[in-house]
Amino acid sequence: MGKKTIKILMLSISAIRNFNSFYDAFFDRIGKRLGVNIEYEAISWTHSIDTISKRLKSDNPPDLFQLGTTWIPAYADMGFLDPVPKSFPKYEPLADWFEDISIFEGEKVCLPWIADTYMFFASRSHLDQMGLKEEDFSTTEDLLKTCSQILREHSMTGSSEPSLPLALQIRPDHDTLNLFIPWLRSYGLNNIDELKLPIFARDNRPILFEFFDYIKSLMEASHLDRGIMAKPGYVMNFEFFLESKYSFSINRTWKLILDMYRQRDIDQNFSRTHAPFKIPTGPSPSAPFAGGSMLCVSSSSKNKAVAWAIAAELLSHDHYNSRSLMCGDLPGIDRGFWQEFKDDPTAKVLRSHIQSAKPYPQIPTWMPIENILSNAICDFAWNYIYEGKSFDKLYTDILVNADKRIKSVCNYYWS
Repeated sequence: MGKKTIKILMLSISAIRNFNSFYDAFFDRIGKRLGVNIEYEAISWTHSIDTISKRLKSDNPPDLFQLGTTWIPAYADMGFLDPVPKSFPKYEPLADWFEDISIFEGEKVCLPWIADTYMFFASRSHLDQMGLKEEDFSTTEDLLKTCSQILREHSMTGSSEPSLPLALQIRPDHDTLNLFIPWLRSYGLNNIDELKLPIFARDNRPILFEFFDYIKSLMEASHLDRGIMAKPGYVMNFEFFLESKYSFSINRTWKLILDMYRQRDIDQNFSRTHAPFKIPTGPSPSAPFAGGSMLCVSSSSKNKAVAWAIAAELLSHDHYNSRSLMCGDLPGIDRGFWQEFKDDPTAKVLRSHIQSAKPYPQIPTWMPIENILSNAICDFAWNYIYEGKSFDKLYTDILVNADKRIKSVCNYYWS
């Protein structure tokens, strides 16, 4: 009798050249230890929901697969997720919200795997050059003043391409919502977290006006014109992290993690080029974006025990450590990077930041709602900032319409 074949679907990181070769070797080693063949496929985040859904509905579903944190309630509600065995090895979740996400209707249906958040990054060389300290950008108003100051001083250098204050893009994807959610919360729009309909209620118009007016002022103070907005996101990241074309960025933490490993394991003379800070706060305290991905076993898998055994390997300290060194990912449990750098002051700041973060509502309808919100906020900001359209018209045409679509999604599910 031949070996069992275990099928795994993972979400790929296209920018990492050795991602596939790393997992070829990893799963070959684990397969030999468990006495099975492991077939894994890395799929793009962009089309992952369609791909995973089709595979789970097919006669040949994956045994083990990766899902984004906001997708868990939908897939659990449809019965696609196998409950985590009570015998699964114990672990310490990185944050309480991560463990909460793994529970659906009182039952644990997945495992925390990769943590994701955004932080405010500053170029160390620009801070030194300008004599800036954290208090110069700790609030949204301070950030606006500092960006205006940087733009004035850099424009006086006479350079044909002066450095710009802030790397920030408004794009029609979830990243725009993730970037803005701490400030939306800070300005007082709590309807998203509470999913209190309508989200863009008329009573919230003053809040929304203040928020979008601030974003417009910030983009203007940072000289972020249409041409810069048209750049692919990875180009702006490259220009910020590697070419120092900007002083600040609100970004994911991958470059910071890679730099920490490089300084410790590869080149002790290497200096970290960018410093992480809390995202500047608005009128009131807020919570940063929280997300990531989870490991799940298909409820229709014929090899559940082996699939959970492989999941345990993916949660191991050694695997986490190797993955973080390769691509800068952060473990969703207290292993790997968190243990390797437990005494590092930067790692302590990062841990505290993630533990204070707040995830989106854990409801089955969140995926389509998130799409509606992301597109609405992006469309509004773009038209308000770059097309010069009035707030009142955009409020009616975009935000009120978004609320109607969100209500339709909720009514369809509730019915």
